[in-house]
Amino acid sequence: MTIGGKTSWAHRRLILPLCLALGDKMSSNLELGGQWVKTSIHGVEDWSENPILKAVDFGEWLLGDPSVLLIENKMHLWANEVFHGITHYIAKNETSFQRLETSVLWPGAVRPFALQEDDVVYLFYEQYEPLLFRNSKLLVKSANIPTKGSQSWKWSSPKIVLEPELEWEKINQARVGNAFVYKTAQGKWRLYYSASSVHLSDSAIDEPLYLGVAESETLQGPWKRLSKKPIEISGLQKDSQRKTIGLGSLKLLAGPTSNSPASALCSRITIDKLNRTGSTISSLRATGEFSFEIVEPELIAPQIEKKSWKKAYVYGFDTIHINQYILVYYNARNGWKGGVETIGVSRIYVGA
Repeated sequence: MTIGGKTSWAHRRLILPLCLALGDKMSSNLELGGQWVKTSIHGVEDWSENPILKAVDFGEWLLGDPSVLLIENKMHLWANEVFHGITHYIAKNETSFQRLETSVLWPGAVRPFALQEDDVVYLFYEQYEPLLFRNSKLLVKSANIPTKGSQSWKWSSPKIVLEPELEWEKINQARVGNAFVYKTAQGKWRLYYSASSVHLSDSAIDEPLYLGVAESETLQGPWKRLSKKPIEISGLQKDSQRKTIGLGSLKLLAGPTSNSPASALCSRITIDKLNRTGSTISSLRATGEFSFEIVEPELIAPQIEKKSWKKAYVYGFDTIHINQYILVYYNARNGWKGGVETIGVSRIYVGA
């Protein structure tokens, strides 16, 4: 089935009931030569051949923050390196991606989010200032989907979406990024974004601190903040082993209902009782228009106890509904200082 991507949440919900439920069985994919493996969280499975993508350009140790769309029966994935911008990949299935083109050439272009509206793909991304890579702004560019048989993507010049303005958007770093954009029931475009940063000394990296929300009549803007305060997330104490010290990104799993926003996933930046920092993807439920609470704090978590591609952090992510599963693409880090970041995929069973 051809799915246009992140065009309409009502349309995306139609994808879920296409196949019969598989229950708790481990399923396999003969075409790919791998299989889905159960995790400790009920209904969550990891791909056995993770990671599925890694950085290949000279001097790069990181490929991260994947964003995915399904266009004309092919999976499209965008991800960033540090010095080589944002790369566009394509695959005929969920896991076997090949490099297609470079969508953003500039160093410091990170945390992409791709959205399709009609025959146009809009690519939101965070652009750090050159050299120091400290402060950043949120940009968007667009491209018409190439005609069948062509793979030539012609991207527009970027436009500014948001710049740091509020005091809580300028802590440690004046930055805004980690876009997630969707169309509301009222026909407006809503944007969730992260702001500021917290420094993780054991990895010598900075990760997002707060989450905010903005809205626009069009994808080209202008965007207006809907709250002068960060989004509230309660129930963080449900994780008794780790303290939350930052919030990386938030993405809804389905569109707003008639009364409230739908459930979501969020990446939490944490520190444990041994003073090791980390990050885990948690599930949320809405408690108000701009507030959420934790449901499962360790939905997709690091594997600290073993030598793993996701030993220290599980963070930048995106989701897509395919049949009876939500696929979660994310980047993870195999250690702290000197760690390498690669991309893998897990899936959440949601039933027929």
